[in-house]
Amino acid sequence: MPNWKKVIVSGSNAVLAEITASGNLLGSATATASYGLFTGSFQGDGTNLNLASNTTIPAASGKLGISNANGVYTYYTDLSSSMEAASSGDTIEVFADVIDESGKTVHLKNGVDINLNGHTYQFQSASAWNPLTDNQSTISCNISNGVIAMSGSTGTLLKIGASGNNSIIRGDVILTANDTSTYIVDYHTVSAGYKLSGLTIIGENNAQGLRTGNFSQIDNIKILTADGNGAYVHVGEMRSSFIQTTGGTDSSYGVHLLGYIAGCTIVVEEGYGVSLQASLQSSYE
Repeated sequence: MPNWKKVIVSGSNAVLAEITASGNLLGSATATASYGLFTGSFQGDGTNLNLASNTTIPAASGKLGISNANGVYTYYTDLSSSMEAASSGDTIEVFADVIDESGKTVHLKNGVDINLNGHTYQFQSASAWNPLTDNQSTISCNISNGVIAMSGSTGTLLKIGASGNNSIIRGDVILTANDTSTYIVDYHTVSAGYKLSGLTIIGENNAQGLRTGNFSQIDNIKILTADGNGAYVHVGEMRSSFIQTTGGTDSSYGVHLLGYIAGCTIVVEEGYGVSLQASLQSSYE
């Protein structure tokens, strides 16, 4: 019997039950097809793709992202890589809870904000680590809408303050740490001041609240500690803040003051509400 084969003539309108190709399918005009199952990839912007109602193409995604002027996001895996890529005016957004065990320090940048979108970003390490810092440069930024936590480390969660200048951090972020005998927020050196506004600081298991450098300004801060001191205000000012300490010893304090304090509520279970080293005149702007 002859083995008859059909030949497709150029320009004809052929109907084929199946096409199997080891290379690319190329056409000089628009290709129209209906697929029961398509496996592979295509090139183009997908403008004329008509997908069945139960078909989805997953969008690019990640746990952190920065959008450009057109609202298109570039995604990152951690705060360190996203902060390195960010420029002044950018906002780093967090889209999921993150546990960061990289050991990398995040150098905050001037004009780069962080929006946690209700999520928790947790730095976790068994060794000493200062995860967030202004790198001793003057910066101003907002950190909001979520929790930044540190566990398992003996370091300082936020190391801030540039000598002769005041870095500024605002926002409703919650900073929390446990199992550390150091301050959650601390200066680089005593001569390095900073400004904080709106933050909540929570310390557990001997973690202490904050310590300020010279001429720091603390406004509308909430500090809650268990078995740790509240705030050490060194040649600085604290206003309109709430400090509460539980546990501790007879020598514990809500606020150790070498500076100026006004409009604050201080509640302590053990020790001193205010341990006064010296009172200074306010220099608030």
